[in-house]
Amino acid sequence: MKGDYSLALWDARERRLYLIVAPMAQRIVYWHARPKGFWFATTLSALHQFPSVPKTLDPLQLALQFTVTVADPADTLYKNIRLVPPGTYLTADGRGVREQAFWRLDTRRRVTLPTPQAYADAARDLLDQAVQRSLRSAQTPGFLLSGGLDSSAVVATAARLLAPAPLSTYTVEPPPGQEVAGRKGWYDRERPYVDAVTARYSNIRPHFCNATEPASIELDPTPFFVAGGRNQFNANHLGWFDAAYRAVQKKWAYCAANGPIRQFNP
Repeated sequence: MKGDYSLALWDARERRLYLIVAPMAQRIVYWHARPKGFWFATTLSALHQFPSVPKTLDPLQLALQFTVTVADPADTLYKNIRLVPPGTYLTADGRGVREQAFWRLDTRRRVTLPTPQAYADAARDLLDQAVQRSLRSAQTPGFLLSGGLDSSAVVATAARLLAPAPLSTYTVEPPPGQEVAGRKGWYDRERPYVDAVTARYSNIRPHFCNATEPASIELDPTPFFVAGGRNQFNANHLGWFDAAYRAVQKKWAYCAANGPIRQFNP
């Protein structure tokens, strides 16, 4: 299988459970095991709905999360609750729980192509593949679009692949009447850059969002923590994007360009 996925497979004959998470997956699987039981879910809050799953914070993991940037990718802040890291499959049966990596980035591999254009073509092909795989869903995809190169590249690629079908984008801007002073070398408005992208692709349907009230995560960060069980670095911008996430949810869509964030919104 290719793309962004998490898979649970039950072998009834062998009474064995497999949990598999794709190498670049943004879909998390949490689990808790005891001698006579095994529980798993795609959010920590869902896992905690099982009475047998503990809700005890781990002081050591809590300290590690706030003092180091790199930690065990399988750890959470709760005792005896772990997650399946990307590129890993977990096996649970009568003999216990075992984890095995099936993919790891080869840092020694070097890509050598004959010309600069060959590198550009190879990069475009990889971007096409990644975007195409992210478009596979029963829900309508929605895309966060800013003036940055990353979201613009993803949206432009998706618009080309989906044409002539419409594609909805969501951009956050200050509320009417609110002025934001741009710093030197920065810009204070996304709209001109978004307009430049949408002008090139007639099937893009842009939506501009703003909020005059504090975001839900700013009022109560508890759902954010409960959903993931890990602290989030550089999370100051999440409140700004809250208006866009809610606009996507109202359209019964999923956020293809910024997938994992959607699970933290109540």
